[in-house]
Amino acid sequence: MIKLLTKLATFLLLATLLVPVAQADFALKSVQIDTANKADLRNGAAYFMTYCMACHSIRADRFSDMSHVLGLPLEKIQSEFNSTSLKVHDAIVSPMAPADATHWFGLAPPDLSVIIKMNGANWVYTYLTSFYLDPSRATGVNNAVFHNVAMPDVLWQLQGLQMPVYTQGTKNGHSTQVLTGLKLVSPGTLTPAEFDKTMRDIVTFLYWANHPHQAEREHIGLWVMLFMALFIVVAYLLKHEYWRAVKH
Repeated sequence: MIKLLTKLATFLLLATLLVPVAQADFALKSVQIDTANKADLRNGAAYFMTYCMACHSIRADRFSDMSHVLGLPLEKIQSEFNSTSLKVHDAIVSPMAPADATHWFGLAPPDLSVIIKMNGANWVYTYLTSFYLDPSRATGVNNAVFHNVAMPDVLWQLQGLQMPVYTQGTKNGHSTQVLTGLKLVSPGTLTPAEFDKTMRDIVTFLYWANHPHQAEREHIGLWVMLFMALFIVVAYLLKHEYWRAVKH
């Protein structure tokens, strides 16, 4: 019973950390992903390990799980995607200690094992591309879909710096400024198209990480459906044969 309550409390805490305080007036961008595209997955995995894993874990997956989906041997996975002391069969865990993260950011960065399942690919994609300058924040930035986010913009060198675009609107019966867009004021090392493609690849990798066995389930499911179809035919013929004897 105690173990069950502990697991429930852990889940509720994780859900609290992952559910964003969204800006209802900011439209989500649509992203098309293809987890069968190994090039996108490899690129997304590489950028995730470089820019995200320092703070975020994906405890539901192991480095070895990446071998099959990326089409690479375990040795290459270990050498190219794991810069930590973790072994290739270990879970993908950030090297940052939770206590240090809490001290620096106010709370520990959430595990991303279910971020796509909880918020959707479009939200994650929009979040990654929607940081903007905000001098009132300790990190100097804010986010269009996660107001007052604690996370710094670790991707600013790639994307560049954005400023918010406001329009006059009404909220709760009062006239106010509403965040409706973002404007790039200082370019990064990637062009806007290249940056959007890179973020799409990261989302593709996270989608796989949230559904690591989806392709296997779909493959097995196809064979199960074929078996059931064959079984129905055999069962019908068997029933017909039995009842023919009864009728006569």
